[in-house]
Amino acid sequence: MYAMQKPEDFYPKSRQPQRGGPPRPQQGGGGSGGRSAPPGGGGSGPEWPPKPDLYQATYFRENGRLKESLVTSYAEEHAGAFVRDRLNSSQLRRFYHEVKALEAKIDAGGFEANAALVKLLRSKVAYACPIRGDKKVPESFARFLWTHLDQIGSKENFKDFCVVFEAVVGFFYGKGGR
Repeated sequence: MYAMQKPEDFYPKSRQPQRGGPPRPQQGGGGSGGRSAPPGGGGSGPEWPPKPDLYQATYFRENGRLKESLVTSYAEEHAGAFVRDRLNSSQLRRFYHEVKALEAKIDAGGFEANAALVKLLRSKVAYACPIRGDKKVPESFARFLWTHLDQIGSKENFKDFCVVFEAVVGFFYGKGGR
C-alpha cells in the first residue's frame, strides 16, 4: 500500500475487511458450571459433548470374545434410530470410510503410532454435530460414535469397534437408510 491509502482503495466492497459489527458473546460466562449445552440448543437433556466414560476393558468383549449383542440387537437398534433421525447415507459412509482408512493405518503402523488419530475422530464428530448451527449428522449418530471412540484403548478394541460399526452400516441400509 502507498502511504495514507486505505484498504478500501485496493479491494472491491465485497472483499474489504469487516470492521465493527455486533459484539461477540463472551465465552465461559453463564451459570452452566462450564458444561456445554446439548446440540439441540436447550438446557435440558443430556450433556453435549458427553463426558467420557471411564475406559472399560470389557466394553467390547466378554469372555475373550466380541459381545454378540453389539453386532446384533445393539447394532440393529442404533441403525433404526439413525434411519428415524434421517442420517444421510453420505455422512454415514464418510465416517465409515474414515474408520476403515484408519484401520489400514493401524494395521500398517501399529495402534500406538495412530492412537491420537483415533481420538481425533471425536473432533470430527463434534464438527459434524455442533452445539449451535447446522448439524450434518443427527445427535444419536454423534453420541454412538463418541461413546464407542471413548472405549478404544487398544488395537483389539479398535478392531471390535470396526466390526460393530460395520454391523450398524449393514442394518442401516437394511432398514431403508438413504
